[in-house]
Amino acid sequence: MTRYKWADIEKDIVDKPKWNVELYKKQIINLAGMVYRIVYNDGSFADRPQADADAGEFYANLKRKDMKSVSLVLNGKPIYTMPIKDDKLIIRLRNLAAPNYIQAAIMERNDGRPMDMSNPKRVFILATEGKIVFFFDDGDIDELTEWGNHEPYSMPELMEIEKW
Repeated sequence: MTRYKWADIEKDIVDKPKWNVELYKKQIINLAGMVYRIVYNDGSFADRPQADADAGEFYANLKRKDMKSVSLVLNGKPIYTMPIKDDKLIIRLRNLAAPNYIQAAIMERNDGRPMDMSNPKRVFILATEGKIVFFFDDGDIDELTEWGNHEPYSMPELMEIEKW
């Protein structure tokens, strides 16, 4: 995991084509098959259903009291866990299709794997008070303390239950 200040990332984004080639590295983890698990202080837990249609309803109705941690779970095994502070939690899975102007560079760098909406780069975003984690499908984990103003680092539109 790498901890960043948004100002440091923003400096690299100035050269968008170069930055995007770095952002769209080869997928090593299929985040489409990943679920998240909320663990509560009493030891109970809730797993997000695999089906996307059920995930939104599950998340909207999630018990938001006495939360201890959130884990990203792949094939039944947690591969990343973040403590939850003061029952404040935001979770998003973003699909990022590469912009057309960098498709050629990405295809060359990633063994011909185009990253369009049928096969996008993905990032799981987990946030709690004072900590935002971006878990990318290339295995990179970026931790920030503030939201950025460029995708994928911008704040998602919040549901009422997520507003702090």
